[in-house]
Amino acid sequence: MEKPHPRPFPPASSPRRNKVLLYTTVFSLALFSCFWLRNASFTTPLLPSPNSAPHTPKPGQSTLQLPPKSLLRDTCEFRYWRKQTDQLCAAATDETWIDDERIEGWEREPLKVFQVHTPPRKPHVEDEPECVVQLMRHTFAFSYGKPFVGEYEPPNKCAWNNVVFNVTMMSKGRQFDRLAMLFLDDVEVWRTSTAEPTSYGIVSTYIKDMTPYSTLLRSKKKIIFELGNLVNDVYTGSFDVTLTATFYTAKAIAEGEPAHQILPISTRRSDADSPSHFLVPEQKIDVPLELPENTIRAVVSVLASGNENEEFWYTNVPDSYINTFPTPLPGHGPFREIQVLIDGKLAGVAWPEITVFTGGIVPSFWRPVVGINTFDLPSYDIEITPWLPELLDSQPHRLQIKIMSYDDTTNMLTESISNNWITSGRIFLWTDSDANWKTTGLTLQHYTPEPQTQLTPLLSRDPTSQLNDTLEITTQIHRTLTHLSYLQTSQGVKYTPWIQTLTYAHTNHLSQNAAKQHLTTKTSGTHIAFAHDTRDYNHHFTVDTLSSSSSSEHDYIELEAVLHHTVAEKGAKSFSDGLLHQRTATLVTELTGTASWKSNHGGNGRTEQVWGETRPPRDADGVVSYARRVVAEGDRVTENWERAQGSGWVDRVGMGEIEERGMVEVGRVWALAEERG
Repeated sequence: MEKPHPRPFPPASSPRRNKVLLYTTVFSLALFSCFWLRNASFTTPLLPSPNSAPHTPKPGQSTLQLPPKSLLRDTCEFRYWRKQTDQLCAAATDETWIDDERIEGWEREPLKVFQVHTPPRKPHVEDEPECVVQLMRHTFAFSYGKPFVGEYEPPNKCAWNNVVFNVTMMSKGRQFDRLAMLFLDDVEVWRTSTAEPTSYGIVSTYIKDMTPYSTLLRSKKKIIFELGNLVNDVYTGSFDVTLTATFYTAKAIAEGEPAHQILPISTRRSDADSPSHFLVPEQKIDVPLELPENTIRAVVSVLASGNENEEFWYTNVPDSYINTFPTPLPGHGPFREIQVLIDGKLAGVAWPEITVFTGGIVPSFWRPVVGINTFDLPSYDIEITPWLPELLDSQPHRLQIKIMSYDDTTNMLTESISNNWITSGRIFLWTDSDANWKTTGLTLQHYTPEPQTQLTPLLSRDPTSQLNDTLEITTQIHRTLTHLSYLQTSQGVKYTPWIQTLTYAHTNHLSQNAAKQHLTTKTSGTHIAFAHDTRDYNHHFTVDTLSSSSSSEHDYIELEAVLHHTVAEKGAKSFSDGLLHQRTATLVTELTGTASWKSNHGGNGRTEQVWGETRPPRDADGVVSYARRVVAEGDRVTENWERAQGSGWVDRVGMGEIEERGMVEVGRVWALAEERG
């Protein structure tokens, strides 16, 4: 039986509760107040040696020994559970497989799969036909190394100052989820992923604000859309993808403007009709850095996502513990750091957000509601404006990007990771209004101390067999960076800070030979940038998983998972979009789910998500406030409520009240959820 194709572009515990925790408005506001408190600074402790006697891993015994009687093919596609399913799948024969293709399924309407997010624009009845442009319509089947390549040309009969892209994907059959990347020439502008199809088909649509890329979209470009896929008699689903752009004019409201120039940090392979991403650590990212002399602001924006052995990096254990149980555990620890360096000096860091693709953990979580950021993977912004006094000295400079992990044996960060962090970047530049101006300045401080780290392992053994019984590892990391300078522009002297404070706490508890796992990750931080804009965030991800097997006549493996993912953010959503004074913006979302799967029967899942966001709009067409609650179970939406407010709300109450009103509006969705719960 043919096994899954190795993919360079992969997909993209005891239950704690079955429903979203429903908050009242008062508690929601209290949550916001608590969120901004910082209580995680600590000093570097003396760590116990992970190789000392109490913690030395010792092989245990495998409990997975069963000849399969019947096996759904989908079971062998669960990347999260490979160590549990590999033995079962390897023993499969042609008589073993069950094809989950029910005849009645083909008569159903395609499943509409969606991501909960704030729409970038209020709905319009109809746009001018000349302002809606189809950029791509393509079927991705045998598409490894065969991206779509087309030509982009801006509309010549349409005046515009805003643009949104719409990507719609359709698929039917059996297929993995796939990662997709959109490039304009050598600049990656959107990273997304597909939903896993069903026998009766799926369709997904996502609309993204592309106004920050306006400078690229005002001239002809080559479009490269990469979506590696394989179709054969087992994996039958191709992806039909349509990409359109809608250009429109709307009165500006927010202060700021899109970047004047955008430079690629990439392999620059568009001339060969190829995508221009790097694969880290297989490739080193080290590129020349040359900026216009009149640059007055610069932001590096990095796109990086772990794939293959790094897809679930947050579940990994330190290298000293990979052999704790009979089946080796994935190593290099659960911590990753994206570093941006200028001439080898640390300019800024980002701790990647957890994104679970639709084939991740248990796929029945994600039908039809996908995870946070699944259709629009996050980018990570590093303000390098404080470096301009040095970068504009007419000397050659270089920029590096690294993906780091934490080495428990040296208590230091290291470039040692597994494989396949797909990475690229962009530099967003704003230049002086005087084209002949030469920007100068004074560097005040570059302060980049080593992070404070603490790793606490706890390994217990069965008193009778003396075999390893449970492993619990707690990892804590705290880091601060400060870069300060003054710039002399044609409009006067500007103070340019980039200050980061980040805190990470992670606990991984494994038992039953790693068949049972409780994992929780908390990441929080404050970033202060140009024009004193700030971004505060607190991300919390918890997952409990359990795999069990039966040795009865009807042998099977059962997989169970409970997931809880919250994101709370205040202030600027992005430093590269050009918008200033976004300190009043607020976002809170909570996604919870339960899912199960039997290798001979299939599975089910229940997902619930609550979303609330307020944000000063870019323009008169923007959405100021958006709230939604959705519940899905058994591939169907059972509850769905949403409310959106446009810029007219700002006109009525004034920008000065946006924060107070916004907090109340965000709280309403939680109160409504309680009323309906």
